[in-house]
Amino acid sequence: RGEDRGVLAKQYSGHKLPVYSLDCFGAGADDLTILSGSSDKWIKAWTPDRMDPLVVLKGHTKTVTTLQASQNGVAIFGSKDKTLAQWDVRASSTIRPVYRNISHNAEITSLQFQDNKLVSGSSDGVVRIWDLRRWQMLNEHVMGS
Repeated sequence: RGEDRGVLAKQYSGHKLPVYSLDCFGAGADDLTILSGSSDKWIKAWTPDRMDPLVVLKGHTKTVTTLQASQNGVAIFGSKDKTLAQWDVRASSTIRPVYRNISHNAEITSLQFQDNKLVSGSSDGVVRIWDLRRWQMLNEHVMGS
């Protein structure tokens, strides 16, 4: 029928509960690291050539709902436990966050960061802007008000 169909190259299994967030970083296929966040409260770092995770990051107390990684291996994760956490994923000995912040009054549902600014959103309609150098909130917007 002329339809393109993808072919499953590899399937990773390491989380026992649903995976809610994914991102990857690296300079190319030989340097790619995949991050996954799950209902099991863990973040796992994978490479395409290994079936077992390189690193398991523990620190959230509820589902990891959102994450973003930078090309230098620093990643920020948001969770239903109302926290944002920052890890240096390339420092594989780091199993606790570099920084963790009770940052919202409701579960964190989204985040984006670039350079030293982070924007995070939560299920109560609040969007906050952060300075990552000091982890200080710069501004807050309550959506719908």
